[in-house]
Amino acid sequence: TLDGLRAQALSVLGEQLGGSDGSPRYVVGNGLSWPRTDFIVLRKSGIGVCDAEGHALPVQPHPDGTAVRVPVGSLAVMAVRECPAKDSAQPTAFKRSDDGLETPYYSVEFDSVGRITSLVDKACGREIVQPGRTLNGLYTAEDFPIYWDAFDLDGFYRDVVVQEERLESREVVADGPLFITYRSVYRIGRHSTLCQDMTFYAESRRIDFKTEVDWNERHCLLKAGFAVDVQSDALRSEIQFGHINRPRHRNTAQDRARFEVCAHKWVDVSEPGYGVALLNDCKYGHDTLDDMVSITLLRSVGGANENSDTGRHTFTYSLLPHDHGFDVAHVVREAYALNTPLTWSTAPCAGGNASALEFCSADHPNIVIETVKKAEADDAVVVRMYEAGGARVNATLQFALPVASAAECNLLERQDETVAVEGNAISFVARPFEIKTFKVYLQ
Repeated sequence: TLDGLRAQALSVLGEQLGGSDGSPRYVVGNGLSWPRTDFIVLRKSGIGVCDAEGHALPVQPHPDGTAVRVPVGSLAVMAVRECPAKDSAQPTAFKRSDDGLETPYYSVEFDSVGRITSLVDKACGREIVQPGRTLNGLYTAEDFPIYWDAFDLDGFYRDVVVQEERLESREVVADGPLFITYRSVYRIGRHSTLCQDMTFYAESRRIDFKTEVDWNERHCLLKAGFAVDVQSDALRSEIQFGHINRPRHRNTAQDRARFEVCAHKWVDVSEPGYGVALLNDCKYGHDTLDDMVSITLLRSVGGANENSDTGRHTFTYSLLPHDHGFDVAHVVREAYALNTPLTWSTAPCAGGNASALEFCSADHPNIVIETVKKAEADDAVVVRMYEAGGARVNATLQFALPVASAAECNLLERQDETVAVEGNAISFVARPFEIKTFKVYLQ
C-alpha cells in the first residue's frame, strides 16, 4: 500500500542518513513526476546543508531562515543534513541601481512605486513591456453586480478603476547568489494594506510576487495587470487535465461577454518563438482587456455574508517569460512547481551513507502524473496521468521498484486490460489531453 511504501521510504532514509556528529537531518520530498531542483526554507540562520554524500548544497539567507536549493528525483524523497556553514561572504548574482536591476536573465527598470517599466530578456534582447506601460500594476475597482452579488462580476467595473500607487516602503530583504527579493508595502483601497515580495532568481526565468493582504474593503475588486508586448489573438488557459484557447479580441457580443475568464494554475500568451505566462497558486479569474493580461486577486462582495473575504490573505502569482513558443516543459511544469513546492520533515534516525528513493517517472515531458493512490478494490497502486500539451505522444512509465504486473483501467478503476511490463516499465500511447490510468501490482 502507499502508506507502507511511504513508511518504508522514510525508514530506509532514516537508517541511511549519515550524521554521527549529531547534526540535524531532513527528508525532502518531490511530489511531481519529473526531477527538479527547487528551494526549501529551513527555519534556522547561518547554517550549511549537505546532501547524502556530504556535498554542500547552495544556500542563501532568507527572511524566514535559510533557503536551500535541493535537487530531487521524480516522485522521490532524498536525505539532507546540516553541516558547517562556509565562512566566506556569498557574492551576489545581481547588480542593483537606484531604479534598476541586472539579473542573469533580465535587465529591469522600476518606476517610483515599484512597478516594472522595462524588462529586457537578455537571451534574445527583447523588451517585454509595452512602450509607456508597466508590469505588475495593482489596481482596484468598484464591484457592484446588478444581480447575485457574491457570484457575478459585471463588465462595467472598468468604469471606475483606481491605480494603487501609495507605496509606503520598499527595501531589499534578500540578495545573494541564488535570488534577490524586493519587499514593498502599499496602502490599497480605503482601509487595506498589501505587502509584496518580488523575487528574481539566478537560475530560473520565473519572477515571483509573494503577496500578503490585510483586506478590509466593501464592494471592491483588486487586480494585478501585466502589459506584455506579445502579439497573440488567443489566451491559452489551463483547465483540469489540459488547456483551451480563448480569444483576446472583442469582435462579437459573445467575445465581449467573456471579459473575465477562468483558468487554473496558468494562462499564457505566445507568438511563434516567444511567449509570457502568468502563473498563480490559488487564483482563477483573468482578463485580457486593454491589451493587458490581468489576474483577479481579491473581491469583497456582500450577498449572504457582508464580511466575506475580509481579513488576511496570502498568495503568490508569477510572471514567466519564455524564449520559445508554448510548451509543457517550460510553462506547465513551472506552474506545477509553484503549486507543489518541495516538502521537508525532520528525520528521526541516523546511520551510514544516505541516498534518495524514487517511485516512478515518465520519459516524455508532456506526460504529467496527477495521482498516485491505493486502488479502491485491491492492493494495487493506481497511477493516473494525462497528456498536457495537446499532442499524440509515445511514452514510457518507469518504476524504481519491482513490478509484478499492470493493467490499464478507467477512471472508476474498472474494465482492467492487462498491459505488458518490461524492465519494470510500461509503454503506452497517449492521445491529445488523454487521461491514462494504470493499476500497478508491486512485487
